[in-house]
Amino acid sequence: MRKLILRMTSSLDGVVAPDAKDVFDFNDNDVWTEHFAAVETVDTMLLGAGMHAEYLSHWHAALTDPKAGANERRYAAIAVKTPHIVLSRTLRAVEWPNVTILHDGVDGIAGLKSQAGGDILLWGGATAAAAAINAGVVDEYHLVTHPVVAGPGKKLFANIAATHRLRHQDSKTFPSGIILLKYARA
Repeated sequence: MRKLILRMTSSLDGVVAPDAKDVFDFNDNDVWTEHFAAVETVDTMLLGAGMHAEYLSHWHAALTDPKAGANERRYAAIAVKTPHIVLSRTLRAVEWPNVTILHDGVDGIAGLKSQAGGDILLWGGATAAAAAINAGVVDEYHLVTHPVVAGPGKKLFANIAATHRLRHQDSKTFPSGIILLKYARA
């Protein structure tokens, strides 16, 4: 069975969608190297309906933006080739290569996990991530924690309804102070 991996960037105070701009530093090459290794194990990426437009538009622009860094362009090339699924009960169409809509929302994730293929990566946003956690379909948590207290914004665990026991898999601290924490469902 395929695993669903929730991979989110957050601040030390758990903010995954800060109100302020430029809270997170995405210039750490070591973090990018780990990121590329992580996406090699997946063949499907899930996006929440609330964040899909910003995500898709950002990575589409990064393909040709001369200001985009080499790592951003590399990920954009991966993203355009990798099937993405948007979790939405109301959305009808998405203009992007390799994107479909899962109209059952998180209720359809169990069916995806039972299909043949590689692991599935859920990027979020915070609402979709909380719904997947509450539905009990997240197998692993990969939290990329930046050394910043963001203050206001959407928090990853703000709307979790019950306790979820996890087991530590790995931790890695990067020279920039970013910490990658990996946990699996206990």
